[in-house]
Amino acid sequence: MKKLANILDENSKTEYDKVFNKCTRIDDVDMSLPTLVIGVSCAKKYVKNFSMFNRTGRNGDFSWTFAKNEKRKEHNEDLFNFKKRAIMEKVENIKYEYIDFPCYPIGKIKKFIEYMNGSDRKLCFLMRDSNFVFIYSRKYKHVFGLSLSLCEYCRIEKGKIIGKIKSNPNNKIINGLNYIDEETRRIIGDNIHYMLPLYDYFV
Repeated sequence: MKKLANILDENSKTEYDKVFNKCTRIDDVDMSLPTLVIGVSCAKKYVKNFSMFNRTGRNGDFSWTFAKNEKRKEHNEDLFNFKKRAIMEKVENIKYEYIDFPCYPIGKIKKFIEYMNGSDRKLCFLMRDSNFVFIYSRKYKHVFGLSLSLCEYCRIEKGKIIGKIKSNPNNKIINGLNYIDEETRRIIGDNIHYMLPLYDYFV
């Protein structure tokens, strides 16, 4: 499972959400990810230009917050806001495109079919009623939406489409979005095209 961000907390007993890379030593921090430092003493050691009045890092600098036993309210608020920023960094540039078969140019439909049959790793969410499918391309950071009911209206059997999707070993099929916790849903709402890119960080 991928990690959204680092939390640097020298207290080894403190537990955090599984989406974080919890570190007790600076050597364990993944410098490619945003980092939140816990506790004033730890922040003084590792936060560049440390200030009691500015806890949010800029331009890749570490952010920091109080430990729970220092200021619980600020700790909880900063932790939530840090998670929110980390999540939005992953999803804010994801594009969503609805595949409207009757209005789509035939050339784009052919390209879409070729892509679905291709070797690119894709995450496919088949809705419970099997009348709509969302396809997430990790490579292109793009989510496609396809109405299977509309396909049937256009005389394209949805069973064949589902069979094609399932027959490609590069397509990961999921039937639910239960991996997204309530706190994360508060951040991204009901946007399925935001939920799919987060799959690798929650499962």
